[in-house]
Amino acid sequence: MNPGSDLAAPVEDLTDVSRPDDGNHTTCPAIDREHTAHADPRAKTVKLADVIHNVTDISTHAPRFAPIYVKEKKSLL
Repeated sequence: MNPGSDLAAPVEDLTDVSRPDDGNHTTCPAIDREHTAHADPRAKTVKLADVIHNVTDISTHAPRFAPIYVKEKKSLL
């Protein structure tokens, strides 16, 4: 068995599927939330850890963008 095959499905679950031509700043996150909703629970755990890490970084390095990012991620969670 290919060792990478165990990682392919979770990586696909974590990859945003929306494209710029899918719509605006509201439509694209909705498409990605729907995709994540059907993800494997292990992939969702990784996504949560990533969001927590990103909130910390964004709050420190981009404080004006942080409220927008947090609002988007609250709807994801």
